Amino acid sequence: MPKRVTNEDMGQAPECPIAKILSHIKEVCGLESNFRNHMIQARIEFLKGIRSLLDNRIEALEKGVQEPEKSEASEIEVG
Repeated sequence: MPKRVTNEDMGQAPECPIAKILSHIKEVCGLESNFRNHMIQARIEFLKGIRSLLDNRIEALEKGVQEPEKSEASEIEVG
């Protein structure tokens, strides 16, 4: 049985399993598939969510609102 040539054998980095899966999906679904369009919209919504968190934090800092200080736990005796 002939030896399988890998990326490492050719001096290349090993292929990422995620990249391999996405490459396969791209081959199967094509560039204009509903799946691909949905994933692009999901990525946009995720980034908008992050932007919203950042905007809220920036607004709080500009208003001078401090983050609440974390209190340490205290020991309570139980009867």
